[in-house]
Amino acid sequence: MLGTVSQQTNDEVAIAQIVLAAGRGGKVTGIPKTSSAGVTPNPIAVLQGFIPEGADVCNLPYSALVQAMYETCFSEGMSHIDIANLIGYKGDETEKTGNSVTYAWKTTKAGMMSATFVSDKLTAKAQQGLK
Repeated sequence: MLGTVSQQTNDEVAIAQIVLAAGRGGKVTGIPKTSSAGVTPNPIAVLQGFIPEGADVCNLPYSALVQAMYETCFSEGMSHIDIANLIGYKGDETEKTGNSVTYAWKTTKAGMMSATFVSDKLTAKAQQGLK
């Protein structure tokens, strides 16, 4: 049992080092899909934009709006609730005109995505600062 806890601690330290290296502009090639102790990646690393290699970005284990998700998971015709479920929260309504509604989602690192829905169907999306 102690070996497993020790290995998990080592994995957490390794993930923290990845995040720190990236913060200093270091090269980061990714983090493992699961650690050697079978632990899923640290949510802080995922929120920083470090997606586990081979992960399905539309089904990340943590609520994380990242560039890969923006590019891959949101397509015309999706409903607001479909997108909100993928991101993990409903977003903030920023504009409403007739049957057109725009929502915005912000990340912890100053990134954001906005989406416009007409009759609850995605018609346009934009992002700024997603990693």
